[in-house]
Amino acid sequence: MAHSMNFCVDSWALDRFLERIAREKRTQYFGNARTVRNILDETINKHSYNLKNRLIPQDKRFVLTGEDVPVQIKNVI
Repeated sequence: MAHSMNFCVDSWALDRFLERIAREKRTQYFGNARTVRNILDETINKHSYNLKNRLIPQDKRFVLTGEDVPVQIKNVI
C-alpha cells in the first residue's frame, strides 16, 4: 500500500509495523486489511508531522521510517 502511494519503507518502519500488527491481533477490533490501512494512514500523518517539524530531513520525504510508525494502539472507543 505504501509503495502504491510512492513511499519507500525502511526496515525499521517494517519492524515497528510488525510490532503494531502483533498488538492489534490481540484486540477484538483487528480487521486485517482495514487495520493495515488504518496503521498506514496513521503512519503517513505522523510522517507529515515529522517532516513539517523538521524531525526528519527533506531528502527523506518519501521514506517512511520507524520514527513515523505509531506502535501504540489508538483508543477505539
